[in-house]
Amino acid sequence: MTNLHPDEIKARLKTLGLFGLLACCDEIVDKPWLPDVLAIEERERQKRSLERRLRNSRVAAFKPMADFDWSWPKKIDREAIDELFSLGFIKTGHNAVLVGPNGVGKTMILKNVAHQAVVRGYTVRFATASDMLADLAAQASGQHPGRTDGRSTTVFKSVGCGLEDLYAAQLVLDRLRPQPAK
Repeated sequence: MTNLHPDEIKARLKTLGLFGLLACCDEIVDKPWLPDVLAIEERERQKRSLERRLRNSRVAAFKPMADFDWSWPKKIDREAIDELFSLGFIKTGHNAVLVGPNGVGKTMILKNVAHQAVVRGYTVRFATASDMLADLAAQASGQHPGRTDGRSTTVFKSVGCGLEDLYAAQLVLDRLRPQPAK
């Protein structure tokens, strides 16, 4: 049995939202079952959080990077791809956009990056170009709030026409943005 400090127990109960137990903490703080109950509850919540984030990420099925054929495409910046897996772009608030022709592995790479982000505790949503444009339209019209915290990101899969995708997104925003009165 691990002896936990009462302040640590109170903090964990509060974090877990176990306010009934928190209210009577002085009565249960020395109970031998309390550390086990806290550990079980924390473990279950972490598991359910991961399952929920995986489901909401819309990543679906994907091949692992171990199956990626680095000899195809003919030209690929492996260091840049490896850097994506550090998730530094999320920590700095940047986006990751892969551009290339069809069939070179953009979707496979981004689904693997998205999965890694979810496993590391981030909230992710994998989106195709049409998904992203629909989201932008919903955000611009006020129907959807968009990114609401610093732990969320959208992984965007380009169809190989990055400039056209960006132009289309800007066009949607421009058309939906309220125009100033003349």
